[in-house]
Amino acid sequence: MQPATTHTCQKINWAYQTVSAIVRSLKHDTPASLRGTWTSPLILYRIWHSCVLSHASATQNLRYLLHPTQVQQVQSSLISSLQRTLHCFTAAQITMLELVISPLILRQAEQLVSLHFRYTVTHTRLISAYLYTLRCQRKASNTHPRHSLENRIEIAYHALGLSTSYPGPPTMPMSVALAKSGNRGKSYTIYLKPLVTVAWVRQLTSSHPSQPPHVTPTELTHAHLMIHGPSLYNNIYKITPYHNLVSALNATPCH
Repeated sequence: MQPATTHTCQKINWAYQTVSAIVRSLKHDTPASLRGTWTSPLILYRIWHSCVLSHASATQNLRYLLHPTQVQQVQSSLISSLQRTLHCFTAAQITMLELVISPLILRQAEQLVSLHFRYTVTHTRLISAYLYTLRCQRKASNTHPRHSLENRIEIAYHALGLSTSYPGPPTMPMSVALAKSGNRGKSYTIYLKPLVTVAWVRQLTSSHPSQPPHVTPTELTHAHLMIHGPSLYNNIYKITPYHNLVSALNATPCH
């Protein structure tokens, strides 16, 4: 899967070239009175989000990557393109926290759990679903590949705290059970997003446990979490206030 990883990183870099062209046009082809507004951090972030993060090749096919190092390589390319867009080269984890970009390893887990739901609930008659069921039955054998789809799905369930519902068909929450049969897959994906956030916060608290106020932080990320930690955890879906919309005449945030 290394060629797929390399190709994904290339697609991210190509998308960044599109972002650079758009930003250059906004900077040089707009009136001076609007230039500060149209090149504000929020506008730049939204352009990057549309061209790079929402691109199908960047984040929608993570379930096909076998190794965590490959996912990390894609994430490094992704965050590097964002930092170059914003001209802000702080620590990658701080950038992800401030702009609410969850780690790609958790996004991959979300996609793998959704795939398990597809094979065991919504599309059980597919040939791929039938083969998946057969492979799950033989997963305990010593000849089963370590990085197989079945093993990675099991790891994904543990990462999102859903291990109690594996390997059987997952329990459907009320929002998914009440959805139309054709929309259950999308409803289940929406149901998983808050679980990704919970898993992200759990990772942050385990890697950077809270310290007394008088303790001097040993790294930049730890210092950032000590200052902004409670607000980040409470507003994990919201961009930080200084990235809010700017006024129509200048780059000052609206209050």
